[in-house]
Amino acid sequence: MNNLPTYLKESKFDQQKLKKLLTEGELDRSEDNFGVLNFNLNEETSESKLEEHLLLIPMEKLPIIPPQVETYAATDVIEYADDVEEIEEVLPEDDEELSSIEEDLDDAISNEQMLQAQIDELSSTLDEEMSKNVKFREDSAEMYLAAKDTIISQRITSGEGTSADDFQDVFPFLPKTSEEKEKSLDRIENFPFLGQ
Repeated sequence: MNNLPTYLKESKFDQQKLKKLLTEGELDRSEDNFGVLNFNLNEETSESKLEEHLLLIPMEKLPIIPPQVETYAATDVIEYADDVEEIEEVLPEDDEELSSIEEDLDDAISNEQMLQAQIDELSSTLDEEMSKNVKFREDSAEMYLAAKDTIISQRITSGEGTSADDFQDVFPFLPKTSEEKEKSLDRIENFPFLGQ
C-alpha cells in the first residue's frame, strides 16, 4: 500500500480526496482550456483542491537500446581497400611446421608441469626430513644430558666426587685430574664479574 509523505499527512487537504489518491492512484488534473497545468502556491486550507497542489507523474521503464555504431558511422574501411592484399588463411592441419611447433610447445609445457610436481614433492620430503633431523637432535641432546646426569650421580654416590663440576664434560664423565681442576679454578678467578 502506498504511504503518504509526512507533509500530506499533516496538511489540511480534503481527506476523502487523499484516500482516493491512495486507493485508486489517480488524481484529477487542474488544466485550463489550453492544457496548461495550474498550481497553487498558497498555503493549503480545507477548501484547497488537492489537484492544484500535487501532480502525479507516471514512471515508465524504457527498454535499453544497445549503441549502434553502424547507424551513425561507417565501419567499413574504404580509404585503403585497394592497398590491402588478401592473405590466405593458414590452417594448422595444412602447415606441418606449425603443427610440429604446437606439439613441441605442448611437450615442453607437460615436461615443465612434471618437473614442477617433482620439485613440490622433493620440497615436501625435504621439509619432513629436516623436521625429523631436528627432532632427532633434540631427542639425542635430551638423552645425552639424562645419561650424563645419571652417570655423574652414580659416581658421586660411589665417592668419586662431590658435585658435577668434579667430572669431565665428555663421556664417560671421568673425575677431573688435579690439573684440570686448577685450570677451571683459574678460569673462574680470572673472570672479573664472579664474586667469591
